[in-house]
Amino acid sequence: SLGKIAQLPNPSNENKKLAVNLMTLVWLWEKKAVDDAGSLPGPQSPGSVHSPTATKVAPLANHTSRLNLLKYLANFIATLTERFPTPSAKIKEVGQSHVLQPAQSTDMIKKSLQLLHNLLSPPYWNDVDIEGLFPKVTEPVLLNDPKQDERVEIWVTRAVNTLQILRVLVNVKSNEWVVARLPQLQKLLDKPLRSENSEIQDCLHNPDSESQSTDDLKPLLARILEAVPDETLEEDLPNSDNPTSEFVSSLSAIATEGLSQSNHVSSINILWTLSKHRSKELDQHIGHVMRALQTKLSKDHLAFQMTAQQALQQPTRSGDGPPTGIPDPHEAEMAIELTVKAIELLATQIVQLSEQRRPYLSVLATLVERSQSNVICLKILNMVEAWVFNSTETVPTLKEKTAVLGKMASFENRADKTLFTKFLNLVIRVYEDPKITRSELTVRLEHAFLIGTRAQDIDMRNRFMTIFDRSLKRPMSNRMNYTIISQNWDTLSETFWLSQVIELLFGSVVMDNPIQLHIEDNRCLSASQLFKTYANDQRASGLMLDDEFESFIANEKRFCSQLSEVKVRDVFEPLCNLQHTDSNLAHEIWVAFFPLCWSILSKDDRADLENGMVNLLTKDFHQRQIDKRPNCAKTLLEGITRTRPRFRFPPQVMKFVARTYDA
Repeated sequence: SLGKIAQLPNPSNENKKLAVNLMTLVWLWEKKAVDDAGSLPGPQSPGSVHSPTATKVAPLANHTSRLNLLKYLANFIATLTERFPTPSAKIKEVGQSHVLQPAQSTDMIKKSLQLLHNLLSPPYWNDVDIEGLFPKVTEPVLLNDPKQDERVEIWVTRAVNTLQILRVLVNVKSNEWVVARLPQLQKLLDKPLRSENSEIQDCLHNPDSESQSTDDLKPLLARILEAVPDETLEEDLPNSDNPTSEFVSSLSAIATEGLSQSNHVSSINILWTLSKHRSKELDQHIGHVMRALQTKLSKDHLAFQMTAQQALQQPTRSGDGPPTGIPDPHEAEMAIELTVKAIELLATQIVQLSEQRRPYLSVLATLVERSQSNVICLKILNMVEAWVFNSTETVPTLKEKTAVLGKMASFENRADKTLFTKFLNLVIRVYEDPKITRSELTVRLEHAFLIGTRAQDIDMRNRFMTIFDRSLKRPMSNRMNYTIISQNWDTLSETFWLSQVIELLFGSVVMDNPIQLHIEDNRCLSASQLFKTYANDQRASGLMLDDEFESFIANEKRFCSQLSEVKVRDVFEPLCNLQHTDSNLAHEIWVAFFPLCWSILSKDDRADLENGMVNLLTKDFHQRQIDKRPNCAKTLLEGITRTRPRFRFPPQVMKFVARTYDA
């Protein structure tokens, strides 16, 4: 009857909707029967496990009707003109957004696949023999090329939808069922596996979590490989010509052929899936994948990026439309996806890379430094994080890890601070982890650590400065000696790095002491002195005081009492944060605070500091601030001129620095 309502292969839209609604109604009847009576008969039904004596009900439809409905539903899906939405299709839609075309609805294909999945799942119609769905529905599409008079897009739609049918079947069936039909599956998937169409490859390898019908379904090839027995079990089989080894060997052969013919879309996807289930199969492909990543994939990605940047920089006039020369967004995204997969599958074989490891890490460092793709950079960042904290292997070496990490400092200059924040989180974890903090890694990451001390995020910067502060002794002489004489501030030379020095010197101040105004500070007249002439006024006893006035006076008294409890911390901590945002404030703090620090140093400490200051102010990295006002050299000189006793400084150096930095 469904065939008469919506006659395939070209029913009208109204008839298709009616057919889907009728099949949905049948599914709801079956679901209600299970909910009301407990289960349908079958070895996998819940009732047969938990309550063997429970009363079971038969399906509302007989076996023939169920089989006919499933066959119709499968044919209905395979002939729909709506294509199942894949990640690649969504990228294409974004790239074609400037073309005013109505978006095609995909609700019907999603609902149909969901119905097929629901009906075939236990405890419903999983006992129905669906062997006929293989030859009659899948083979005409998957075993043949497009006809001469058939548009490629129409054939791709049929192939995508048919692969989704196959995906549903292998997900609802047991491992034994899948293994028993490996030869048939190998035959059906041979052409799709070799295809360079990204949407077909998505159907084989990539999950698409946004689709309701595939929320709990694994990718097609991953599900098949999951069902295939492990190598240890295969060794117990009587001979090597068994379906499981033949299936895996065929995948390896297709990947080898694809790499040799530069068919990277199919070959990289196959090897990426194999890396998750049969990683030993990758050993023979490492060299080819490394060559593809180094000479093709990474270069294509960077070329797409460069072309897009040049096109956007071209001057355009109003009414000219979008800039010309921008690469196809779909191709650019595919280059990113293939690059990420190649990086990921090679990372699983990092121990086996041997001589290829250095070129591999060199490619990673280049991509971190030059790629603007957050996807690629985040993948590399997560990989390095796993190597640092979770790796049990001796490779990559410490030097190789820090070489890649060092390039990530360039994330600071990007408009999107997501990657930079994640990078700083990784660095701070290294210094906060008690197992790593005393290792050589912390020494090699000093450059990255110093960059963290100038982070714009206050909480992140405070975490770095807290670790820095704890590493130094409390006496002012020790801190002054370290910050002025020992520490190399070349990493922060483009910013006002005296802000970090000030905060470290503040660490010598006892923060819990009460703070008082200096005798020379400006003060206002106290309220008691201002109004004491009215204390004995006889009219005060006759005044009617409002309750709000009494409350106001009580609050004022409480505020005045709290003023006497202000600690040094209450003033210095806000100053620390403020001076990181305003170099003029940092300049004023240094000019006022440095003479105080100088006055408490011993004679020997002063002599050491005088020599260290000369060495500091004659370093070349100050040239990077030569056009900034204030700059660190100018601030240091002004602090020196205000010291008592006098700070001995060579006049020729003073003259040179003052002229150069406008001090």
